[in-house]
Amino acid sequence: MLRWYKFVTYLSDFGYEPVVYTVQDGEFGVFDSSKSDLSDRVTVLREPIREPYKLYKKFTGKKEDENIKQEAFSESNGKEGLAVWIRGNFFIPDARKFWINRSVKRLSSFLTENKVDAIVSNGTPHSCHLIGLQLKKKFNLPWLADFRDPWTLVDYFDQLKLTGLARRKHYKLEYNVLENADVVTTVSWTWEKDFKKIGAKKTATITNGFDSDDFTSLTNIESDKFVLTHLGSLSKYRFHLEFWERILAKTKRDSEFKNQLEIRLIGNVDGVFFNFFKESSLIENVNHIPQVEYKEALSHAASSDALLLILGDKSKSEGRIPAKIFEYMAVKKPVLAYGQAPSDVQKIIQDAGAGTFVPFDDLNYLDQAIEQMFVNFKSGKSSVNPTGIEKFERKYLTGELAKVLDQIIG
Repeated sequence: MLRWYKFVTYLSDFGYEPVVYTVQDGEFGVFDSSKSDLSDRVTVLREPIREPYKLYKKFTGKKEDENIKQEAFSESNGKEGLAVWIRGNFFIPDARKFWINRSVKRLSSFLTENKVDAIVSNGTPHSCHLIGLQLKKKFNLPWLADFRDPWTLVDYFDQLKLTGLARRKHYKLEYNVLENADVVTTVSWTWEKDFKKIGAKKTATITNGFDSDDFTSLTNIESDKFVLTHLGSLSKYRFHLEFWERILAKTKRDSEFKNQLEIRLIGNVDGVFFNFFKESSLIENVNHIPQVEYKEALSHAASSDALLLILGDKSKSEGRIPAKIFEYMAVKKPVLAYGQAPSDVQKIIQDAGAGTFVPFDDLNYLDQAIEQMFVNFKSGKSSVNPTGIEKFERKYLTGELAKVLDQIIG
């Protein structure tokens, strides 16, 4: 939710007074307590929500305080596989569906009593877009639907074990949103094209970005190691055996690299990674640090020698731009990215000169990239100076959002 936290922070600079509607005591995949409550600056409306996550945790044996990420609903075996089938076919479009009607009722009362110039819905969860759709039809206000992720074109959609009926319902709901929204915004150029193809009338790309204020006074984390850092979650869809085998192979043929290497993984990491690390000697080089607050994560990035960016499904990652790429560029450390080519991430990295993009399965190039970064580390050159990244500043991006709102409000 950092995307809209930042938009709301800066919208007043462009003549907009945001009113935020959100859940009360909801379930979040990741929650950063270091982000201040916006209620002292903007109007915040909160509404209780009934979610099935407690039942899901109990059914699958997860801890009550364990955060549930979206990717959890694509497991295929045992109780989790059954939970995926139930989620995919009975909770359409997602587990927040029970919030839709009560939200429309609450917001209808608010809109009747307060003048509002436009409605913005942001998803996932796509239930938020269905709230926006009903309010659009009821009040005929300009409506911007912002997609942080695709709906039916998301990389795990085919893993939801959908019946034909459920699949058709997803397609219908998605089309209704795209057709009725005055503008559909999303975070990558490829996804913008995809939304146009399936029904969106007016579209715009507003990427994620970075806020320079977040990068002041970062703590230097001392290390004499060659530190390869990955920030954020690593789901099973981002595990590519050949990538880690090439790093393992270099540790076996280069004792200096083996002794110097630290793979620092910060955040939630799927068990498939640790299965490989433990079965190989690479576990000796892995430093897993569970979830930390945002500023501390940035300090780890700034104190690293190279930053890992690993994309997911080899056929569906052309438009996925992990938000961390912008923070990586802001700390001016070289990026080692492994992903689909061509892709939006590849374009960003190459245009900015932010590091090295290795296409999936180009293993010779991967070997060269790892070797060059290690050589740079030994010669004290573990930094880059990306160009043109000011267009990814959060305040600049909020200005672009304001322009889109200006257009639909007229």
